Amino acid sequence: MDAIRDIFTPPTAQQQVLLWLLLGVSLVIHLAFMGMLMGGTILSIIFRLLHRATKNPMHERFARDVIDTFAANKGVGILLGIVPLITIGLIYTQMYSMATTVLVYFWLASIALVIVALGHIYFYQDNFPKRDRGFFLHLGAGAAGVGALKAAYLVFFFGLTLLIDPEKWYFLDPTRPFSSVYWISLSWNHIIRFTHFMIMAFALTGVGVIFFFNHWPGKTKEKADPEYQGFVKKIGVALALPMISMQPIIWFLDIWTMPPAAVSVWLMILTIPALVLAAIVCHLLYSTLRHGGSWQGAAAFVLFLCVFGIMVATEQRAAANATREYLALASFNAEKDLKEMEEEAMRTWRKPPENYGELIFMERCTACHSLDPGTRKIGPSLFGLLGREVELDSGKKFARDADYIRNSIADPDGDVVAGFTPGVMSGTIRAGSMTKGKLDALVKFLTGPKTGNEAPSEEEKTEGDGKETDEKK
Repeated sequence: MDAIRDIFTPPTAQQQVLLWLLLGVSLVIHLAFMGMLMGGTILSIIFRLLHRATKNPMHERFARDVIDTFAANKGVGILLGIVPLITIGLIYTQMYSMATTVLVYFWLASIALVIVALGHIYFYQDNFPKRDRGFFLHLGAGAAGVGALKAAYLVFFFGLTLLIDPEKWYFLDPTRPFSSVYWISLSWNHIIRFTHFMIMAFALTGVGVIFFFNHWPGKTKEKADPEYQGFVKKIGVALALPMISMQPIIWFLDIWTMPPAAVSVWLMILTIPALVLAAIVCHLLYSTLRHGGSWQGAAAFVLFLCVFGIMVATEQRAAANATREYLALASFNAEKDLKEMEEEAMRTWRKPPENYGELIFMERCTACHSLDPGTRKIGPSLFGLLGREVELDSGKKFARDADYIRNSIADPDGDVVAGFTPGVMSGTIRAGSMTKGKLDALVKFLTGPKTGNEAPSEEEKTEGDGKETDEKK
């Protein structure tokens, strides 16, 4: 698993915030869809069996409608079931790969089980027209899909239990990740967390039945008659109401069984509005059943999605509390590594390329100056400057050298060539605006062979040195 550490670098503090937000959205989308899919499949199987026993056509109709409503199609299953789960695994790996890579095994196993479960559930849905010819095969596919989903989230919540209880990381052997599952399975918090998810899944399925069968556009609503609508509403309320009523107890047990490091004031603050919303949902469901209202069902579904989102937020808060020291250290190391990379990049950038002066000339100078002999633009030609006599506005005459070229660029209005207007060049290149590195590179280019300044040969250099020696003598 060292390759994982090479691929996934720890995130900085700012990146951690973005990852937590993306993780929360992915968890809500994925767990809500998969919870309703699991509950819908179980309802479909139950009413399929009831129809075989009672021959009630409503049972058969509901069994087909509920699986079509919650399973939708394979594209939805991939988009809401597999893609978010992969995203969740990648985010957790990104955030915790420096501490332990054992978590990766749990998420890979959950992804594999979810794929198997979706395959069986969609087989169950697609073969509904042939259900009587292969009753046990059809029913067995649905049951296998539900079993695979339960196994997937049992494994998935193993990983979450590890996050909020880092002390158990030391019991896991990276070479045998599932050999020490026994230590985790003894955790009451893991049992409560998995039970909490199952209860929330059935509650969400119940309010989903009321919402989708009465408010969602589609053939289920179009074909529904008042008697069937009443039948569906009773099923939804009967499933959701007791499950939501259990929320205060299961939420209290979840927090009570968490390690002390995972519990904080913010965790309790998040729990209170969730319980208040759950109580409001129960009231709306009772009103829907008692008075037959339509808007209450839609409001109950939306509010319970908020409750579900808060449940996900509390799990994230608990994981962040339990691993705050690790996350702080990872953030510190990530920012340190980032700073070192930036410094290395700056050092590389500061070393100019060989043609740096030519690049500066092409960018800043070609609009006004030419390198062709005798070609005058706004300014004079810069071909063969060295040794060429120049006359200034002041009447002074002398041969150009490298210092003159440097001074003319550094202070354009200092020495203006006769026949040219002051202030033109300084309007583009202000005095002192060019850095020393750029100025050196530009002067080197303008006094080099590419601009008509022939470099002296070795013989000329020797003769020049001899003449200088004779003059000194």
